[in-house]
Amino acid sequence: MKISLSYDETLKALSPIFDGEDADALINGLLLPLDPKTLQPKKEEDIDLYLRKKAYGLLSYEEKKEAKRVLFDSEKIPPIVKLDPTPFLDNPYAKILSSLPPYEKGDLRFLSLLTPAYLPFSYKEKEISKAGNDLTSLGYFAFPFSCFALQKGGVTWMSLLPHEIMTMEQPLSMAKGKVLCLGLGLGYFPFMAASKDEVSDVTVIEKDPAILSFFKELIPPALPCKEKLHLVEADALKPLQEEYDFCFADLWHDPEDGLPLYCRLLKDKKAEVETYWIEKDILVYLRRYLAALMMESLEGYGEADYHKDGEGVDRIYGQLYFATKDITISSAASLKEFLSLDNVKKIAKSIDL
Repeated sequence: MKISLSYDETLKALSPIFDGEDADALINGLLLPLDPKTLQPKKEEDIDLYLRKKAYGLLSYEEKKEAKRVLFDSEKIPPIVKLDPTPFLDNPYAKILSSLPPYEKGDLRFLSLLTPAYLPFSYKEKEISKAGNDLTSLGYFAFPFSCFALQKGGVTWMSLLPHEIMTMEQPLSMAKGKVLCLGLGLGYFPFMAASKDEVSDVTVIEKDPAILSFFKELIPPALPCKEKLHLVEADALKPLQEEYDFCFADLWHDPEDGLPLYCRLLKDKKAEVETYWIEKDILVYLRRYLAALMMESLEGYGEADYHKDGEGVDRIYGQLYFATKDITISSAASLKEFLSLDNVKKIAKSIDL
């Protein structure tokens, strides 16, 4: 791409995106892995500040110089808020899961996970501030919180943590008519969609027979809307013949492994309305690559430095370079529009990962 702005102007415009990366590094590297045994705040203590200080204390002297700018800035890492567990404990699907017996078959396990008191966690999708920062919302419970989870090979495939429940609220509010669900997981989205009067039936495409067996063996007898649910063992990425009113895709664990699948699904229209789990997070992840690509352009990188058919990160950069090489960024306004999530989604649809 051609950038008419100076290096300093471009860096200033991109700094909120790089700040978001720095914030995530501190959140994922320090705040989320805090040792629960050390979290013993005093009564009436400011928990948000307490947790930030705990994380700050784990840094070396040199690391503290750089981290302080982001770690204690509420515009870069929003206040860590106390969450009410009642809506999650009273969730109708959580109540159904609580009636199920333990389950373990092969490398698949159905179990209860514990979130310790005061340990921060992400509880919803990222938001973009007016300044352009991508923000991670963190919360905590004032006492230990248990939720149900499905693990495969020791990796949590799905759980009923607040993050999963809250990141599915919007697509669930949109679901109506004939619904297609790509990926079964623990079955939360299919059940909640089938519970809606506006939904006539829900077809779930799942290719893992172990997850299908778990669901079929344990859950349907407890479901009040089981007649609306139809489970199909198939590859969700393959084209479908039938038409649907609404589609929800949930085939990934996080933005990193979700990006290639998301890009593929954008090219294959499966329903009148299509939604994707943690779509904003995936687009923010891709936007960071675009910002880095812009800096490389200013540093003199050219076509010879990129390859469409590379592997991993090299492939992402290569695909983005060739998808955007004819674009001109002539002002701060055009840069902002180029990096808007709507435009990033268009770029995602044009690349092949």
